[in-house]
Amino acid sequence: MKKSFKITSLIAAAVIVFSACSDAGQSASVPEEGSGAEKSDSVSLLDLRVSVDHPGVPGYDVGYDFLAYYGEEFSQTKLLPTEYSLYCDYPEIKIDGSSVTVPADFAEKHPDVDYINIYAKYGQDETQTDYYTLPVKRWEQTFADEFDTYDKNVWSFDGYNPSSVIGKDETTGRELLSGKDPDLPYIRDGNLVLSIKKGKKTLYDQGKPWVSDYQSCTITTENSFTQQYGCFMIYCKLPPQNDTAGCISAFWLMPAEGNWGQSFFFKKTGSDILSDYNCGEIDIFEYSPAWSGEPQLQITEHWWNDSLEKLESGPSTELRVENEKLGNEYVNVACVWTPNGLFTYVDGVLSKSRVGLQPTDQEAYILISQGSGSLPSAESQAWSGTFTDDNLEAKTEYLIDWVRVYK
Repeated sequence: MKKSFKITSLIAAAVIVFSACSDAGQSASVPEEGSGAEKSDSVSLLDLRVSVDHPGVPGYDVGYDFLAYYGEEFSQTKLLPTEYSLYCDYPEIKIDGSSVTVPADFAEKHPDVDYINIYAKYGQDETQTDYYTLPVKRWEQTFADEFDTYDKNVWSFDGYNPSSVIGKDETTGRELLSGKDPDLPYIRDGNLVLSIKKGKKTLYDQGKPWVSDYQSCTITTENSFTQQYGCFMIYCKLPPQNDTAGCISAFWLMPAEGNWGQSFFFKKTGSDILSDYNCGEIDIFEYSPAWSGEPQLQITEHWWNDSLEKLESGPSTELRVENEKLGNEYVNVACVWTPNGLFTYVDGVLSKSRVGLQPTDQEAYILISQGSGSLPSAESQAWSGTFTDDNLEAKTEYLIDWVRVYK
């Protein structure tokens, strides 16, 4: 097992409410004594649930949408939000109909509070009540790089798949190659900068020299920092939308031990199409400025069955999330990995959730990458789109302000 890398001077407590259950609709049952309405001796038929039970991320308010059902266990009716009311003992908990928001600083202001109860009442009937318990989570920062400098002791070059054919020279017909360049990353104005560069450069594959026509790069914490579970977060500005700037910016996780497609973070349980498949790669996000439509991120997990046959990517494994800030402003993208759930957030808002996971003992390391698309002369176009040489570097700049990890 690789040793975890911890920047001790950057350890800090971050606070947020963490939901007790990972499966949507499963009620928690840890009451806070002395709070809320006392239940009468009558049997309550009200059942309060949350639509997606998720942990939230450090530094952001956490929003929950609640659902209420009424009736006996096997004949329940879903209530309209106007048919029940929610309340809480703490006035700073914001309640708007069936929506509940817990402020980001709640735990900091209430250091002795471990649980929050959200209460529900059916109409005006004081005997028909229920509650849902949200434990209070206090995060600890375990890793941070603010990119004041580029530290090669933290970020190592990833030379896997060092070259790819991206097109042909229209005059000679020679294949043009894009290669991974360890010298590509640099710091500018407190940002790590990755982009696609043009120009012949001698690169090395297992010590053997070869000449690339374009350069891209992938860096990792494989040799410095690994962690199982927690929040993996990046604050970055992506290349602006441009259909002649095909490239793929990514932030992702790989297993710390073993080989790709043979080592896994978790197995999916349940009865859906992914049941009994194993996840061996978590793409927190991928982005191309050349994708058509509104600016969008793609969130993907990669899955293999027990025979190590890879499941083809599709709607069951990936999700596109639109956001008008992409390519125009800095955006915060975070993945929270728990023993039985995986949750992705954009600016603190839950965008994708995956629950029903059976964990392994694998830790993860971080990868940041900027890969090239294809040239118009390519026989088949890359899924990330095509690019031209006009203002190539400026149009493909991936700016990373910081990366932080919490436990």
